[in-house]
Amino acid sequence: MLKKARLFFILTAVFFELCQGRRFTRFVIGSGCGTTREITNHVVSSHPNSIPNTPCSIVSEEVQEFQTKSVVLLASSQESSIPQGKAQEINGGWSVWSEWSTCSNEILIQERTRTCTNPPPSATHLDCVGDAEESTSCQAQSSAPSYHNTDQGYSGNSISEQSATDARRCHIVCQNSNQGCIAWTWKANGMCFHYTDPGQLVSELGSTSGLGVSGCLQKDEQLLGDNLNFVRDIDLAEECQDICLGDNNCFFFTHDTRSRICNLKAEHSGIETVQFFVSGPKQC
Repeated sequence: MLKKARLFFILTAVFFELCQGRRFTRFVIGSGCGTTREITNHVVSSHPNSIPNTPCSIVSEEVQEFQTKSVVLLASSQESSIPQGKAQEINGGWSVWSEWSTCSNEILIQERTRTCTNPPPSATHLDCVGDAEESTSCQAQSSAPSYHNTDQGYSGNSISEQSATDARRCHIVCQNSNQGCIAWTWKANGMCFHYTDPGQLVSELGSTSGLGVSGCLQKDEQLLGDNLNFVRDIDLAEECQDICLGDNNCFFFTHDTRSRICNLKAEHSGIETVQFFVSGPKQC
C-alpha cells in the first residue's frame, strides 16, 4: 500500500512538471496505482514548451497511455488564455395568446394579450414583431338592451364630451341633461358624446349609441293621476318602462330622472310639463 501511495504522488508530480500552462478537461490516475483520482479543468503555471510523447501533446478527448499505463489522461489542448464563447444571440418569440376578456352588456370590446418571452430576446438582438395586445368587438349579447345600438356611432357634431365608465352611464347623463341632448355615443376609449343633431348612425367598432329617450317616450313630461306603485333607485326611463312591462296592472309610467323614482300607473288623467321627468306607455 505504501509503495502505491508513493507511486501516485510521483506520477502526479511528473504530470504537473511536464504540463504546466495546459488546460486539461480531466485526468485520472488509475489502475497502476490501485486508486482512482480525478482533477477537472486544472491549469498549472506556464511551461515554455510542449513536450512530445507526454500528456501535454494529447489532443482533445483522445486517450493515451502514459508510459507505465498507470495514468490515463483525457485532455483538451486549449491554452488557458482562450476566451470563453460568446453568449448566444436570440431573437424574441411570442407566447401564446391569453384568453379573451369577458363581455357584458356594457363592455363591448374583448381583449387578449401575449408577451415576448418565448424566448425573450437577448440584449443585442431583435424584439418580437407585432402587437402585444389585440381587441375585437363582442358579439351581440342576448341580454343587451334593445335601445342600445352596438358597434355604431352618430356622425353629427357633439355638443359635449366627457368620460363615462360605460354606455349606460353615458345614456343616463344624456337623459338628465338640460342642454337638449337627444342622442349619445359611448366609445371604447371611455369617452361619452352628446348630440342635439346626431346625424346618421354609422358603423363604428366598439362604440354604443342610443337616443336620450327611446322610441315613444316623452322627455320633460309627467303623467298625472294616482300611482299603482313606485320603485326607487331606477336610473333610466327605459328601465322604468321595463318594470311597467313586467306588471300586468301597469299601462303607463313616469320616471323622475333626478330622484330616480319610477312611478307605475294603470291610467293617467293628463300630462304636465316638468323638467327632468320622462313618461310613456307600457309599450311603444
